Amino acid sequence: MSCQIRTIASLIDIDSVKKHLFSLVEAEPDDSWEWPDEDSLKSNGKETAWLQECCISLSSTGQLLVIAHKKVMVVLTSKWDSQEQGDVKMKYHITWHGNPCKDENEQITSVLCLPLIFQGKSSHCGPDWTCIVIGLSSGFVQFYTENCNLLLSELLHNEPVTHLKCQSFEPRRFSTAQEHSEELYVMYHSAVCVLMGFGLFPKLRACRNQLARVKANCKAVMSASPLTYKKWGFTEQNVVADSEVVGPATNNTFDHLVTASLCGGFNTYRSSAPQTSLILAVGKRPYVGFHYALEGEAPPMFAGVTKAVVSKVKAAFGQVVPSWIGGGKQNSSLEKDKKNVPIEPAVSMVCRFGLCDLLRHGDRLVMSPNRNLSVVSDSLGRIILIDNLRGLAVRMWKGYRDAQCGWLEVQEETGRGGVSSRSAPLPRTALFLVIYEPKQGVIEIWAMQQGPRVAKFTASKSGRLLHMGHGFMGLDNNPLEGGNKSQFSCVFVDPGGLIKEISVPFHFALSDKNSKRTRDLHLLKKLKAFLKENDYDNDRLIEEVQKRMQELKTNDIRTQAIDMLSTSKYITPDALEVALNIVVDKLTSQDAESVDHSSKTLLHMAQQLQRLVSFYQFIRREHQIPPTYSTVVADNLNSPQSLSILLHAPEKEVNGLRKLVATIESVALKTKSESEPRVAFREDGKTAFVEFLSCFEVGGPSQESSTISLKENISEDKLKRNSEMVYQGTLYSDTKVEDWKKAAAKSHIEPAHLMQLALHFWLQKREGAALEAEMLRFTELLKAICSLTDVNVICAEYNGLSSWWRDVRRILTDSTNPFMALTAAIVCRAVALSVEKVKESNVLAHDISMPNGGPGDAVSLQQESSAVSPDDETHSSTSEWENVSHDTCQWSLLIGQLEDVALLDSVLRQKPTPVEGGAVPVSGRPQLFCCPYSRPAVSLSYLLNKGKGSVSELVARWLSSAGLDPDRLVDLSDVEFDNLEERERHPEEGSFRKAASLDIKEGSKLEVEQCAEAVPANEHESNILANLGILKCHFPYSLSSSILLANLCWEFLLAWHRSVDDLNALCAAVKCLQAVPSPRLKEGLSSLMWKMHLGPRFESAARLFQKVGKIPKERLCKQDIGISDLEMFSFLETCVDFLDIFVEASLVSAAEAPLDITRHEELWNCGGSGPPSLVELALSQPTVNYDLLHLHYQLAVALQMLTLFTMRFPRPISSLFDNMGQAALFADLSSQPQLPSHNPDQSLITARTRFLCRVITGAMQMIQVEWGESGQDDKVKKLDARLAVQWMSKCIDLASVWQVSSDTLRRHQICELYSNGYDRLAEEVMPALQNPSLVASQLLLIAGQRLRQVVMNSTDMRNKMSHLSPSLSTWLHSLSEDNLKSCDTPDLNDLTQLLAIIMQHLPESHQDYQLTAHMVETVQAFISSSKGISAT
Repeated sequence: MSCQIRTIASLIDIDSVKKHLFSLVEAEPDDSWEWPDEDSLKSNGKETAWLQECCISLSSTGQLLVIAHKKVMVVLTSKWDSQEQGDVKMKYHITWHGNPCKDENEQITSVLCLPLIFQGKSSHCGPDWTCIVIGLSSGFVQFYTENCNLLLSELLHNEPVTHLKCQSFEPRRFSTAQEHSEELYVMYHSAVCVLMGFGLFPKLRACRNQLARVKANCKAVMSASPLTYKKWGFTEQNVVADSEVVGPATNNTFDHLVTASLCGGFNTYRSSAPQTSLILAVGKRPYVGFHYALEGEAPPMFAGVTKAVVSKVKAAFGQVVPSWIGGGKQNSSLEKDKKNVPIEPAVSMVCRFGLCDLLRHGDRLVMSPNRNLSVVSDSLGRIILIDNLRGLAVRMWKGYRDAQCGWLEVQEETGRGGVSSRSAPLPRTALFLVIYEPKQGVIEIWAMQQGPRVAKFTASKSGRLLHMGHGFMGLDNNPLEGGNKSQFSCVFVDPGGLIKEISVPFHFALSDKNSKRTRDLHLLKKLKAFLKENDYDNDRLIEEVQKRMQELKTNDIRTQAIDMLSTSKYITPDALEVALNIVVDKLTSQDAESVDHSSKTLLHMAQQLQRLVSFYQFIRREHQIPPTYSTVVADNLNSPQSLSILLHAPEKEVNGLRKLVATIESVALKTKSESEPRVAFREDGKTAFVEFLSCFEVGGPSQESSTISLKENISEDKLKRNSEMVYQGTLYSDTKVEDWKKAAAKSHIEPAHLMQLALHFWLQKREGAALEAEMLRFTELLKAICSLTDVNVICAEYNGLSSWWRDVRRILTDSTNPFMALTAAIVCRAVALSVEKVKESNVLAHDISMPNGGPGDAVSLQQESSAVSPDDETHSSTSEWENVSHDTCQWSLLIGQLEDVALLDSVLRQKPTPVEGGAVPVSGRPQLFCCPYSRPAVSLSYLLNKGKGSVSELVARWLSSAGLDPDRLVDLSDVEFDNLEERERHPEEGSFRKAASLDIKEGSKLEVEQCAEAVPANEHESNILANLGILKCHFPYSLSSSILLANLCWEFLLAWHRSVDDLNALCAAVKCLQAVPSPRLKEGLSSLMWKMHLGPRFESAARLFQKVGKIPKERLCKQDIGISDLEMFSFLETCVDFLDIFVEASLVSAAEAPLDITRHEELWNCGGSGPPSLVELALSQPTVNYDLLHLHYQLAVALQMLTLFTMRFPRPISSLFDNMGQAALFADLSSQPQLPSHNPDQSLITARTRFLCRVITGAMQMIQVEWGESGQDDKVKKLDARLAVQWMSKCIDLASVWQVSSDTLRRHQICELYSNGYDRLAEEVMPALQNPSLVASQLLLIAGQRLRQVVMNSTDMRNKMSHLSPSLSTWLHSLSEDNLKSCDTPDLNDLTQLLAIIMQHLPESHQDYQLTAHMVETVQAFISSSKGISAT
């Protein structure tokens, strides 16, 4: 470890900090500083020294940073940025900036941050709050909170404050030392004020609490008693630039006699020396002065009492005497009184002696943490080290102009396995001096007192060195648990905003040239530097490592060297082996009596590393051997009989495995899925060795066991790479497994962890072409691993479960590669059976078991593998009782479960990519919404933990990205249709046949029964349906049509919930809901959808319409619903469709048989209940109240009409529903509230009629006019009224529920049709009227408006006016043309037919009958005159 400068924090937005600090400078016209100009930031190509012009203070905990310049102060607070990619994660953000000066002539001259902590807390806790202290040029000292709220302000002296310093509580370091109390020092040019901590900090806490009450309006104003302090004056030194309060001075008897003789002679002699405090001051005449102040005298309290009395008198006088007595100059008089407040006089100190130099002027004074030394920087570029207690200049440095100094106090650390070199109870402490020389831009570190320079760093020439010699404050002289040291004692602030910590190791203070530890540290440092050069070959590396390791003498540094080498990416196995051999040889050659605990620990660690290095060299050689042909290419396949013998598996199971492999390959061929792009980094060969070593626990505290174990919480990628390194070379080569076994036994790695690595290697690899050969080779490897341990450790007692195999099964169950987990389970079962037979043979033969797994176990395992034949197995299974262990049953159950999961994973692994390029499917059906798909990590444990609905959920998620029509997923051959006659009732819903009914052979394609609805739209759909059919063979109950469509509906609904503004997902969910065959499941699922997703948003939309009476603005829609106003109609339309499906399902579900969910696959028979599935939740929903549901449907239709026709209808809910209906809306659909009456009052009927009539008006305007070509080249007018008829039908349906007369609505429809010029459509509606006479008078107005338009638009208006009778002319003149919505000139023939209809339905006794007759005569006259004109 070496000296270093480490960046610990950075200032965010340093430009804003500068802008705030120098903003007032920009405003001054006389100042030449122009901050915004970038040219002014640099002077002759050098950085600006803006930090040198500011007052800076950093909290000792690093939480607060205060920077002040003239009148401006900026407060920055540290925050930990976990998102930062770099090493510097602590950032300082601006929390306050402003001008704390009240007077225009005031400026900030000094700042200080005091972290305050409650008593009894540990030093590991942060401060309760940080007090900011500022000194002003007016002499005031002000105390602020972190948010710059003023707590206290006190005028201590009538001079500018030069410095603010403090001393935190420090208990005595040894019995004869002094303890230092908490004090705050306020430095002036002619005096120093000492504020005692036991009186200051409780008062600050009280002021802070009082401020909180003032802000809470509990008290009007803040008031605080004046501070108590001691003030000492520099009367015997001309100029004081800086000073330090050293503390109580302890004088011996001789010094006391000399001082008494010099001061007053024998008459003034006292038997004991008076208590004095030493204050060290630097400046001029003398250069350094040692001032002594007498303690024990009570400081005069006159000033404090006077200020209190004056403030009380002023307040009382101001309240009693009116302001006009003072002649309107009350403020000025108050300021004058404030200036006249008496200042506490300073107690003169005696300068007993000093360092005099007339040409030298002291600038800065910094005292060491132990208060024994101080450094002074002067005007001549010198730095002088002074002994405070003896008054001597100990050392001088030259050539350090404008230098800034700080101190570092470092304690000795004991390394691992090492102890302190001294037997003292406290560790040794070293003191270092840090010097920053801005002219040269360097930082130097010197050992005290006469030590050498230990480090030198380059730094910016415009930075600031900050020294924080205090810790937590406010302890009231009580020791703090954990010590009270500054967290950052010496830091460097870069002008770019970087804060850097300076750290020095303890051993740099050791001055013994022959110190073994120092020498070894130096050698270790050189070895580190050599490794980083990276320009050497392996031979040179081995030579350098061997040389350095032989020179090391201490075990502590040897341990550090071994740790460094074993973790360095530049090390090689040969070099590390050389280093380990040297350490082991030296330690083993020692006498047994001289071997201590550290030597034993180091020897244990080195021997373990030796074994790991040897094992790594063996597996690396195996890894470099190219694979054999038989392990890569499937050439000579074993017969099922021979494979069943080798794997101890039934022949039926072997055939099933081969069939499963063929099925998985066919699934992969059908779906052309592209692998997801992933970023992968090329593995560096140099780091493989170090990564291998880092996976194992080496050098643990236990030395009794020599086995090596894997570390916990190793990353999957790391485990994958190392398991591949251990096993891949042996698995794919023709090397004897016995050789690998011997190397593994020598490595002393625990067999259980070798088994864990083997399983991770097998599970992470993909299935190869020569799978059967790999399985047989893997079987041999696992048998070799099992032979390394005792058979009794692997096998359990009778009818028990083996913990060895239980851990193996847990790994296989958690694997996300189910197919390889299936093959591993088959292999492990074969190995388990072999081990059991070995144990049985050992028991029968009464052999002595070998606990450490000697070669006898391996021989027995190899002999046993060839001893069993399938005939013997068949004979034992048919003719004799066979002993089947509990573990064997668990293996068989696990293999069956993994077979189903492997097939599921093979299908879900293929991404169901929809039609590329957005092409329209062949069938012309619109493509469904597609959710983004990412391959799930499917494992057996995942399915068991998720419960019975996990398979249907995964498959539904897979189908949601396929864009498949939901109707095609209804399969009438599912198990849910076994007891229903759905085939006859819905013969058109069949989409595909279950693949289980077909004889699937290897290489054959699934044949799907083709019908009108089941013809695949394209190859993509046929592949999806075929793969789904394969899955239904293994999961017939989880993937039945109703359950699958319900989960698919829920997936689309969740997609819409994640992105509410995308209504395509909601439409897809409603379409899937419509396709669910089971009415009871459809009803329950609808109830869930409404309760959790649709209902709340629909309620928000309805309340918005109730509030604004029209389509809300986009801001309101986005705020309450999450969609825009343009999508409101689509949302309400989807809600209407959903409620329509809901209503229909609630009606049908009562008569239909419920869906049977008690049956399930055997996968969940042996545990893994999991949470309830979606289907179970849906079926457990209570029955809905049909009338209440229909009430919501009415509201949805009404809001849909309001949106479509952009109507403005104030308070639609209150206007269209009575009080009971409004109270019942948005209630739980299964509740039984009081519903609206079937006999509403007339005002409600009137409002509903008016609303529906407006809807009809808008619907009639949706009729589209199309012109077609006839046979005689004439255009024929065609009308498309489908939308108008649809909405008219909805109006009639609502009218029947709302007790509105349908005859009134049809009359309004007829009038709207005639008004728009659609006479033929109106004539078709006329027969539906029950009372046509009422519409005749309404049509008379339309006929009159048409006649008036004919007359007014005619070219011979006078001729036509002559045919009008006076009464008819007057009546036509009173009409307006506003009601006619057709812009075309009325046709006289159509007008004649309209008048004929009016005459037909208008009684002769009607008052307008004669007027109608006149209109008929007039129209006939118009027709006759037009015919005459055309004839001429």
